[in-house]
Amino acid sequence: VVHNIAVAEYYRDGCSDPKKLVEVLNKVK
Repeated sequence: VVHNIAVAEYYRDGCSDPKKLVEVLNKVK
């Protein structure tokens, strides 16, 4: 569920930084 929130925020921000999304997902795991 947490990673879904991270993805939602990533898309809300306009997908400006793919690396940031990867970092967030790695933290969640």
